[in-house]
Amino acid sequence: MLAVHVVCADTEEEAARQLAPVHLMYRNLSIGRLHAPIPGADEAIRQLGGIPTIEKYIAGTLVPPKFVGGNPDSVREQLTILAKNFSVN
Repeated sequence: MLAVHVVCADTEEEAARQLAPVHLMYRNLSIGRLHAPIPGADEAIRQLGGIPTIEKYIAGTLVPPKFVGGNPDSVREQLTILAKNFSVN
């Protein structure tokens, strides 16, 4: 089993923008803020200090990303690579 957060948008920038609340949630969890509210994208970007970058999975590393995001072609490519590397059906 493999689970990742996936956001597919028209552009890479819009996908990164939509993933901002998830990035903020993980940041809050890492510092012990377990009950912090999850804001919308604009507020999350403000709290993060900018739009987060989407790091692509590096084939063969077997370290799955927390997030997969991008335009449809980019997301399809990333999920295909992940599925092959982790033998997901």
